Amino acid sequence: MLPKPRIAAIDDENSALVAIADALNSSGAACLKLLYAGALPEGAKLEQVRVLFMDLHLSHPSNENKTQHFSTIGGLLQENIAPNNGPFLLIVWTLYPGQVEGLAQFLCDRLQDTPHAIPAQIKTLSKVDHIRDHVVPAPEELVKAVKAMVTSEPQIAALINWETRVGDAAADTISELLKLIPSDKRDTASLVIEIGRLLNALATEAVGSSNVSKDRFSALNESLLPILYDRVSRLRMVAPDERLWKQAIPEPGKKADLSGEEAAHLNTMLHLDFDIQSTKATDRGMVLEYPSTLLEEVPFREAFGMSTKQFLRDQLSLDPEADVRWVLVQIEGICDHAQA
Repeated sequence: MLPKPRIAAIDDENSALVAIADALNSSGAACLKLLYAGALPEGAKLEQVRVLFMDLHLSHPSNENKTQHFSTIGGLLQENIAPNNGPFLLIVWTLYPGQVEGLAQFLCDRLQDTPHAIPAQIKTLSKVDHIRDHVVPAPEELVKAVKAMVTSEPQIAALINWETRVGDAAADTISELLKLIPSDKRDTASLVIEIGRLLNALATEAVGSSNVSKDRFSALNESLLPILYDRVSRLRMVAPDERLWKQAIPEPGKKADLSGEEAAHLNTMLHLDFDIQSTKATDRGMVLEYPSTLLEEVPFREAFGMSTKQFLRDQLSLDPEADVRWVLVQIEGICDHAQA
């Protein structure tokens, strides 16, 4: 329900966790604190994390073989980074920066079967430089160092920048909706009622009164999506981010060199939705396999006035003998759907 923090920190010393989280929180960046005691707290899951702090020596003496430390980090990433997390920067937070060498290759080898858990980049931040007596005396310096690490990888930073601004656009959409409520009805009791009235009206107008109860979230989403799209489509590069985007896309206009597999994956993302648990055959956009019994000569001719071979040749300009897969696509217009 509540937004997930984009920054998380894992340490076996609570004082270090509090110090780093307080410093980041003071800058407006929410940081999730996870105290390691042989395992992470029950229910902990790292989803949508973009920056992850981890102590190098989690419950192991610093003089142990560094492979043991690497193995602990690898195990935590493998077990707790969600498959849909996306790219993240791992910042190893330690008193011994020199011991981090070799971690990147170790994780690439260890996490081959779970590539989503491999950090996009690994950076090192010394505790000595930022913690004094269990506090961060200069939070602004820590925040500055973290920002520098993120922007040092402009491609990752650009994606984070886009993600943040789209989130801001969603927040702006909600803010604009509340402006529809008259000022004299913004007291606590009336406001809740007015928001409910507004949500019901938007959902009903989007899909029709007979369809709202089938999926209330989807109905409201149908209404808000065009408003959100309008705000996202108007996003432009702002001056403070200009250098970042120039570094992220250094050769604008260069001919795309996407592989066939990459192009197919992008097209799949754009056109197909494989989450069909809550869908029905009558939903707009549904693709259904055409029943084989209806492809037989008599039923097909009764439905279309011609044979399958004639249909392929005359309607689709295909070889009548072509090996094709027959499907039905639900293309009902949104206005017809709302009035059904």
